[in-house]
Amino acid sequence: MREIQYNWKYSKAFQPVFDFKGRYIALTGGRASGKSYFLAHYFLDLLLYKKADLLCAREFQNSITESNYKLFKNIINKYDLPYEVQSTRIKSLTTGSQIVFIGLSDVTADNVKSFEDFKFVWLEEAQKISKKSWETLNPTIRTENAQIFISMNPEINHKKHPIMSELLTIYKNDSLHLHINYNQNPFVSADIIKMAELTRQHKPDDYRRIWLGIPDDTSVNTVVKHFTEDNIAELTYCPDETLHITCDFNVGTM
Repeated sequence: MREIQYNWKYSKAFQPVFDFKGRYIALTGGRASGKSYFLAHYFLDLLLYKKADLLCAREFQNSITESNYKLFKNIINKYDLPYEVQSTRIKSLTTGSQIVFIGLSDVTADNVKSFEDFKFVWLEEAQKISKKSWETLNPTIRTENAQIFISMNPEINHKKHPIMSELLTIYKNDSLHLHINYNQNPFVSADIIKMAELTRQHKPDDYRRIWLGIPDDTSVNTVVKHFTEDNIAELTYCPDETLHITCDFNVGTM
């Protein structure tokens, strides 16, 4: 077999992934952070030398084109990697490892058992995965030292998300969470940086949501939007001045 030369580069912000041995790895953040590209390269490199199958799952997949299948295919072609790209799956020609793509909304507790021996799982666009799908899949992956990778652009607070809420509480000692944005991606294009900067200047709410991966539901009900403790300043009482006492009843959680 020919010598394999696959020297790919990645943001150092992802370095902890290589050293983490726990079950759950969550990569969150805004657009253009490189999460999907990193994971696709990571798995293609890994499965060249390791015999282990990868399940790529998302909530809805009406066709293979809705998955990261095309991303894998483009990288394989770019680096001329020894993989066989089939119509519904991808196979490593060095180890026999397979990459399979599914939609979790079509999976039941019975047929999901066929994936219980998979070593790795990549939950794509995990912000859309339902509580039911997560509760069906998670206990099914039973291989020793299996790992479940989650990549997502957050749409709601982590405490309200069916996966992240558990990773930050129940499974916090077995989880790695990295929040990475475009400004930590050394390979992001100048056009993307310009777009993000213009959004920051003219649409700060969209900038936080799209480019920083910060859901906009944290202050939606407040009178002063994005109010935090930083908006409070300490004042000194002046006894010679007239004192006026007012009450301001805010709304929502504030």
